[in-house]
Amino acid sequence: MPISKKPLLMSSTSAKLRVLCADDEPAILDLFKDFLETSGCLVTVASNGSEAYQANRQWQHDMVILDVNMPVMNGHEAIMAIRERNTKAYILLISGTADHSELASALDKGADAIMKKPFTLSELSEHLAAADSKRSGKPLKLSSSAKPNAVPKSWYRKLIDKMIGSQDVAEVSSKKI
Repeated sequence: MPISKKPLLMSSTSAKLRVLCADDEPAILDLFKDFLETSGCLVTVASNGSEAYQANRQWQHDMVILDVNMPVMNGHEAIMAIRERNTKAYILLISGTADHSELASALDKGADAIMKKPFTLSELSEHLAAADSKRSGKPLKLSSSAKPNAVPKSWYRKLIDKMIGSQDVAEVSSKKI
């Protein structure tokens, strides 16, 4: 089956969603970048909070995805620094280890939402929809191809190769990342 060239997300505005992802795990950054670009986003990646802050100073992003535990500047510090210059961005904090009080603190510092690891592609897509809605002030319109099974199998193959091993694509399409 040929892969559709249409983005998975049909934005309510004509411009692509500009997304900044910061994580100190290169494999996670690659997966975010592949999925977000497949979803029709323009993606910038950073390996720590300081790089994310610098990238956002150069180009204000519509959505910022930050891991909590990063070297140089952690996710909490990056939220505050980015929020000073970019009040409109949808900031999503991701964490595999944060407790309830740490996550609540992130919301107080300016995060719009928190996503705990592991997460599914459907959960990430919901946050993309929220970011686009915040940017445009209108509800996001999803195309009929915006179903979790519409993600190209090549993306799942990369996920398998990097994180899981050589299992069948169908076995991992609903697994958490």
